[in-house]
Amino acid sequence: ELGFRATYLDDFLEVHLYNNLSSTLGSSETYFQAIIDVQKKDIYGFEALCRAPVPVYKLFKVSDRVAYLTDNFCREKALLEYRRRGLTRFNLFLNFHPKFLKNPIENVGEIISSLVTKSIPPMRIVMEVDEYEGMNLSSLRMIRDFIKAEGVKVALDDVGAGYSGLYQLTEIKPDIAKLDMQLVRDVHTNTMKKAVVGGLVKACKDAGIKVLAEGVEKAEEVEFLLKMEVDYLQGFYFAKPTPYPDLESIKEKASSL
Repeated sequence: ELGFRATYLDDFLEVHLYNNLSSTLGSSETYFQAIIDVQKKDIYGFEALCRAPVPVYKLFKVSDRVAYLTDNFCREKALLEYRRRGLTRFNLFLNFHPKFLKNPIENVGEIISSLVTKSIPPMRIVMEVDEYEGMNLSSLRMIRDFIKAEGVKVALDDVGAGYSGLYQLTEIKPDIAKLDMQLVRDVHTNTMKKAVVGGLVKACKDAGIKVLAEGVEKAEEVEFLLKMEVDYLQGFYFAKPTPYPDLESIKEKASSL
C-alpha cells in the first residue's frame, strides 16, 4: 500500500509549490533598474524585475504550469507597479519567456489587452525575450511583427551568450540587442572581449539594431562602451534595482556621461 501511495520528490514539490503559488508570489515585489540613453544622457526606461521569496528562476524549473503562472504574474504585477510608481513617461522592459510564446494571435491579444485595460500606451513597452534552446522562431517572428505594428518594441537578451549565438539575433531581428553582462564585465581589460563586443556592436549597427550593454559597474567599462558607440547602458554604475527608483540621482549620473 505504501508503495502505491509513494510519490517522487519532484512531483511532490511541484504540487506543493503550485498549491502555494499565490502566497509565494503574493509576497513578491517588483524592482526597477534604470536604462540610460547615451545620446540624450537621460533615462530611457526601466527593466522590471520580480523578487519573490523563492527565486523566480527556481520556480521556472519546477514545471511548465508553475513557470507559466509565474511568468504572467510577474509581468502583470510589473505593469501595475509601473503605473503606481509614476514611471509611465519612461519605457518599460518586460521579460517574456519564449517557451510560452507559441501562439501569435493569442499571445499578442493577451499583451495588447493587458496594456489597454491598464491605459498603458503600447509604444512605452519593450518586450524582452531571452535566448532559449527550444525557442519557436517562426512563432516569435510572427509575434514580433504583430506587436511592432501596435507600437511595442522587441529586445533580445543575453546576446553573445546562450545556445545559438548570433543565429537567433539574425532570425529575430529585434529593435534592441542586449549584450550579455559577462561580455561587459571588465571588457576594458580583456582584448578578446573588446574584439567580440566591437564586432557585435558593428553588426547590430549595420542591421539597424540598437545596442544595450547591461551589467555596467565601472567607469572604465562605461568609457570603453561609449567609444564603441552603444546606444543604451544598464547596471549598478547608474543604479541598483529598487522598488522606488531615485529619478534625480539617476538623471544626475546619466548627465555626467
